[in-house]
Amino acid sequence: MLVILNGVETIHKKFLARKILAALNTFVVDGYTVDFATEPFKVTSPTGEIVYCMAHGDQPATNKLLIDLDNDGVIDPEGNATFAKIIELQDKLFLEGGKNNHFYAVFIDLLYDFGITDTLNFPNRGGPTLRHPHGYDDVLENYNNRLGTTHVITGIFSKGFINKIKNDIGAENVIALNIIRNPSTCALLHRKTPDYYEDPGKELTLEEDLEKFKQSIINAAILSQLSDVITIKFEDIITAGKFTINNVDIPLPAGYDKHNEWLTVWENENVIPSNLVSSEELDSYNTLFQHYLSNEKTKATEMLEYINLSRTTPINEEQLLALGDIKLPEDIFVLLAYTPLTREDISE
Repeated sequence: MLVILNGVETIHKKFLARKILAALNTFVVDGYTVDFATEPFKVTSPTGEIVYCMAHGDQPATNKLLIDLDNDGVIDPEGNATFAKIIELQDKLFLEGGKNNHFYAVFIDLLYDFGITDTLNFPNRGGPTLRHPHGYDDVLENYNNRLGTTHVITGIFSKGFINKIKNDIGAENVIALNIIRNPSTCALLHRKTPDYYEDPGKELTLEEDLEKFKQSIINAAILSQLSDVITIKFEDIITAGKFTINNVDIPLPAGYDKHNEWLTVWENENVIPSNLVSSEELDSYNTLFQHYLSNEKTKATEMLEYINLSRTTPINEEQLLALGDIKLPEDIFVLLAYTPLTREDISE
């Protein structure tokens, strides 16, 4: 099973992906069952005995996998060898895997989604230069070589990408999850500190980051109109402390405790005090998303000449905004069932 985790910026999709991987997979190493849903992980023997875990609730801590408690507590070589394999699996799943299966804004093509172009194209826009393989064939290869029965990819994925991969591996093998959030909250939280953009390792400018943020909002709004995509509000997730896939509850990672309707405790304590986005700038984002179609008409005029170079039948501005089976909305807030918020509304 492939889970496509699309979402707006600010929800930290890679952290959520770890929880999905842990909840929807069963991992067995040398006959021992490893439960990564428990942090740190829990190991159960083939007979059902818990042989490694930290203290949790009524469950006492044990390291029987590593130490032979029946033989004066000497180190168990076989158990330690198994433990080393589990650590290697954990790294491949959550560290290396989290990096190699996060695709930023690579797989988004809004012109194709709106029927303006006939060829699906995935330029690497609005994100850093990825050091890991990140072409479409790499997505398929990672899926085919997945470590568990369920594989998760994260990023911003357009309608065209979702349809293509469903066609390639079978729609019955794909779950497309779209996590939305109030655009005002996203706008207030998305900006990073200046040193983030100055870090050579990021290779991401402020302008590129803001473009990626806006793409994530618009793409999520498009996906919310599709019946074969599961759309969930982030606000509902932090209220419930979980979300559900295939009737399996996915608990939230640490740091997602609810502060109020809009924020987590971590965001309230670590992002809001930084005041990286002014009230005036937030108002400008609210205006942008309330009048998105009007804004796109202006952009359409600017891009029309370029688009018509690749079309045998030229189109005009109104046709540009009316192609495809999804229409550009005037008000993103209305489409997503939100209302614009002020800084005071969000942080109260």
